[in-house]
Amino acid sequence: MLKQRRQRRGANALEFALTLPIFFSFFSGIIDCGWLFFQQSAMDSAVHEGCRRGATLDPGVNNINLYTLQSTTDTAITSAMTQAGVACVDCGVEIRQLYSYPATSLRCAVSNTFTPLIGIMPVNTLTSVAVVRMEIQR
Repeated sequence: MLKQRRQRRGANALEFALTLPIFFSFFSGIIDCGWLFFQQSAMDSAVHEGCRRGATLDPGVNNINLYTLQSTTDTAITSAMTQAGVACVDCGVEIRQLYSYPATSLRCAVSNTFTPLIGIMPVNTLTSVAVVRMEIQR
């Protein structure tokens, strides 16, 4: 029995050394996926909040206040993303009106560069789109 035990000496350390890189790969992949889902969720929430804030503004007759509406919505989206913890480095914000009375809506689309924590995720850009019906219809 003692002879059999001596033959296995060091096998546990070798097995641990062989499985450790695989474990760390899976663990770091889980962390990166969680970070990706957090960033996407925070960005979706921020875009919807900013688009909702822009939809409450009066676009004016024949959309005379469209520039004000776009700048206010853009500012609201950027501040909501900052509050949510999403860095808006190279954000591309697109805001436009859809449809006509009585269904005039505001479409807000944001694309942002994604920076992974570890670097396993192959995603480079996150996009989020929200469509909200305008409060004041003309």
